[in-house]
Amino acid sequence: MNSLTNIIIYFLVGLVGFLFIVWLGFRIPPKPRKPDFIPGRPALPLEGIAPRNNQQPVKDEYLVTTQQCVAWGNGQLVVGSLPVFGRLWAAHSWTLYLDPGKSFVLRSRITWFGRAILFGGDMYANGKGKFVMADTTLENENISRSEYTMLWLYSFCFALDNLRSQPVIHQVVNTDHNQLWTIEKENDRPFSFKLIFAPDLFTLLKIETQRTTSKTGTDLPFSFEINKHLTPTPSTIIPASITAVWENDPYMILSIKGFSPGVDVSAEIMSGI
Repeated sequence: MNSLTNIIIYFLVGLVGFLFIVWLGFRIPPKPRKPDFIPGRPALPLEGIAPRNNQQPVKDEYLVTTQQCVAWGNGQLVVGSLPVFGRLWAAHSWTLYLDPGKSFVLRSRITWFGRAILFGGDMYANGKGKFVMADTTLENENISRSEYTMLWLYSFCFALDNLRSQPVIHQVVNTDHNQLWTIEKENDRPFSFKLIFAPDLFTLLKIETQRTTSKTGTDLPFSFEINKHLTPTPSTIIPASITAVWENDPYMILSIKGFSPGVDVSAEIMSGI
């Protein structure tokens, strides 16, 4: 009986130790990967720049004035769930190629102890969206609508000032510290976004919208929460960290470690995920 008890104890201790190692490996942030080739100006160095105080006044010249851009960093991503432990968060590094209001591709690498073990991402280009993770690829009308929403969320974060001249923008309504944006999409319903700003009226704190689910096509509450900001140059203000939230559940964290404005990303977007 004692031998059986010892075996059970050893098994449970080993199982807990194994699960802890798995959990630890997924929690260690990977080193951000700067894109191998960035045409145009060199990347802005973000290391060592203190996050902005959201109450600090910001002048007009602090608005982002770039068109196409590249951003990269690391963060956390929900990759599944376990019966006892709940949602499983994994570390990832990522690179975003963005043509504001038009197209984007986000390439993501799921890592374990800093080493890439899964590759994927999502994109929107030529009127179609796509999601890829390992051997799974999703492409349908629901995905296209979902990724169109993501396109505008990224555009608001990294190139807000350039979007006011976009022909698809139907209406922008200002209310106190908020802006309500309505985006017209051909053969689809309008896409609405609520942008919430700090008292300085230039520092974006949160974006609220609806995002389409891939399976059922249901529109659910979705938001980007921006807690910190960086001003790497007097003419640039970008998020330092973005938390993406489905309804009330965070599912992705993007920590921005590099940003290169004014570059041509057409080739990267065309090459896909």
